[in-house]
Amino acid sequence: VRVTRDTALGVSTVWACVSLLADTIATLPVDVTTTDDSGVVTVEKRPAWLTQPNQEQTRVDWIFCQVASLLLDGNIFLYTVRNPLGDVVEAWPLDPNYVQVRREINPNGSTQIVYYVMVAKGMMSPVGPFRVEAGPDMFHIPYFQASSGQPRGVAPLEVARTLFGGAIASQEMGGRFFGHGMNASGVIEVPDQMPIEQARELKRDFAAANGGLRKMHLPPVLTGGAAWKQIQVSPEQSQFLQSREFSVAEIARWYRVAPFMVGELSRSTSWGTGIEQQAMGFVAYTVRPLLERIEEAWSRWMLWTKPNQRVRFDVEGLLRGDKATRYVSYATGRMWGFLSADDIRVAEGLPPLPDGGGDIYLQPSNM
Repeated sequence: VRVTRDTALGVSTVWACVSLLADTIATLPVDVTTTDDSGVVTVEKRPAWLTQPNQEQTRVDWIFCQVASLLLDGNIFLYTVRNPLGDVVEAWPLDPNYVQVRREINPNGSTQIVYYVMVAKGMMSPVGPFRVEAGPDMFHIPYFQASSGQPRGVAPLEVARTLFGGAIASQEMGGRFFGHGMNASGVIEVPDQMPIEQARELKRDFAAANGGLRKMHLPPVLTGGAAWKQIQVSPEQSQFLQSREFSVAEIARWYRVAPFMVGELSRSTSWGTGIEQQAMGFVAYTVRPLLERIEEAWSRWMLWTKPNQRVRFDVEGLLRGDKATRYVSYATGRMWGFLSADDIRVAEGLPPLPDGGGDIYLQPSNM
């Protein structure tokens, strides 16, 4: 089975895992911060490329495209257009299929990573073709890098070709089985030889009397020694169904996604029993490693002219518990004096109290 990006996305589990992670990260709040020498973090004005990265994509689409590229190809390739001051004006994620990565030796003996965009600007690419050295103008983010000698990240579709191919093959087998195979629920057996025309008439009468929504539960009446025999699921069919379930769990494990998050409810998770614990496990083990890679690369190259600034995704929304749990936590913080009424209201998306009394911090009488 030929495994490509498009054929892999035809498998529902791959689509579910990739879209789940890409949607989760693309819809997170993201800001640029500055940390001074004393450790105080200040949120800066959001740069233009975080609001409108290019002429064709919104911020959500732009980030989604990058995360999907990272999960399917193992690499993000970003090409930037900058003004004379070095600030990013446009940023374009490129299709990894049309980008080659090489490490070339400079005349002075040093090495340099070089990108070759192998397609012309037009229908398939917003830029190209060209050769550009790695740096602020173009950089890539690898997902899984086995060694420093391999500048391009390992593509999951290549490494897991057998797994994805098996899932695609079982899906195609299911389509052909139900589309072309003999999949009757039972047969009519007769004791003696029956003329072909009489057999066809028996089949038509049986289907007319017992087929359809209003007749499917009626008891069939057969004469002349004919008998209805139910066909059980064959071992081959049963194994086929088991293989489909196995591929769901394997692909979910490959992307480090709990099976219940992609619709496989027959398997449990060790991330915890409550929604909050499961969300914490999803953020800690799956989302956070992806965010760190993107944050580090964006901070280094997208903010090339501002080395003291850093891109930061806000994952607090993913870690919010249910309302009862949050209110108990707020009450504890309020009574022990490390949260004010305004702090709680801001955390819940509410404005501060209008009378200005919401910034008071209580102190327990026994302290």
